[in-house]
Amino acid sequence: MTKLTYRGALRETFLLSFPIMLGQLGITLVGVADSIMVADVSVPALGAVGIANGLFFVICVVGVGTIYVVSALISASEAQNKFEKCHLWLTNTLFIAVVLGVLSWLVLAFLAYNFAWFQQTKQVELLVRQYLYIVAPSALPLLLFVAVRNFTDGLSAPLPAMYMAFFGFFCNVFLNWLWIYGKWGFPAMGIAGAAYATLVTRMLMFVGLLAWALSATEFKRYLVGFSYFNIRRAFVAKILRIGLPAGVQLFFEVGAFSGAAVIVGWLGENELAAHQIALSLSSVTYMVSLGLSIASSILVGSAMGARNRANIKRYGTASLIAVTGFMTFMGVVFVCFPSFWVYLFLSDIKSPQVIPIAVNLIILMGLYQLADGMQCVGLGNLRGMEDTKTPTLVTFIAYWLIGIPCSYVFAFTFGWGVEGVWIAISIALFFVALMHNWRFYARASKIVW
Repeated sequence: MTKLTYRGALRETFLLSFPIMLGQLGITLVGVADSIMVADVSVPALGAVGIANGLFFVICVVGVGTIYVVSALISASEAQNKFEKCHLWLTNTLFIAVVLGVLSWLVLAFLAYNFAWFQQTKQVELLVRQYLYIVAPSALPLLLFVAVRNFTDGLSAPLPAMYMAFFGFFCNVFLNWLWIYGKWGFPAMGIAGAAYATLVTRMLMFVGLLAWALSATEFKRYLVGFSYFNIRRAFVAKILRIGLPAGVQLFFEVGAFSGAAVIVGWLGENELAAHQIALSLSSVTYMVSLGLSIASSILVGSAMGARNRANIKRYGTASLIAVTGFMTFMGVVFVCFPSFWVYLFLSDIKSPQVIPIAVNLIILMGLYQLADGMQCVGLGNLRGMEDTKTPTLVTFIAYWLIGIPCSYVFAFTFGWGVEGVWIAISIALFFVALMHNWRFYARASKIVW
């Protein structure tokens, strides 16, 4: 790998990350579509989908984070011309995805059964249980999709996953329309219809991407000797050694947002619905940042494989510049036009009490956009350097020793309500952004081969 200019690094980062961003957006828009379409059912249904999806991802994110590191490992193997290792990474990642997917399914079913622990209103509790029981099995195809996607992304071929993600989005919207509202002779199932649509969509996305990866000419040389049963202890151990801390780190981060949703639920159904609207919008911009983060981890991992310290810093800086520009722009848009975004979900007639709360939250959400993007990319850069343990500790401190306790204190002790919860989470995000990026540059400057 030759030395790059920063302009060249920016160009490579953009070309690789753009399809990944679109793929991430396609996946996230499935959840946003659920929220928008379920909002027509009732305000409690909107809040219930938010909490249920929050619980779903806080469990599944351990597997997702564990698997995400594989793209950098595959990129490093390709940079070293060790093509035979690529199919072994895929096989062993699929094995890990099956194990973690089944475990996630069981944990989600257990949480659905015991959802009374979270002390929400009775209506929200019943709706969350209904949704979670149906959507829990989709943990398995979701993690399998992520496993195949990291294989294709690691080989700098993000287009297949992008196409399948957008196929999933349109498929989910269509099935939502059929099953939530009862079209074409189907019964109107409400929130259960949204859950069935998500389950079917995730199964189709995995099958479609796997078939594409195994049949496409561009992947043939990386799949010579591929077998589903070629499980290697050394490969599994390395993925878990590097990936599990990353998965736990994401658990702390996503878990903090889910914990915040539970705290908001104690404030009331209107606050919970407003929280879900702001969180849905935040998840869209976060996925753009995550696309840049995945691209940066692949490019930094490739530079690590080629032992090129200068390019490690250039790729890391390029992704940071890109995310800073995008998230600053989106922050300004959210702060200046909050009402526009709220009315995508709700109307004055149906939800007059929710709208002013949601407007305030979108303004607060706009203010933390920059920190959210910077922490996401900083973590991706560290993942590309196979540095996951210390960032996990930093994330735990930020979200669980600062964010969640402050959320409760600000909301109830100070009486700031749901806005206090979002202020606390913003403080945690700024802390994580500072620490992750400081660590990346400190480590990149000290690398010696």
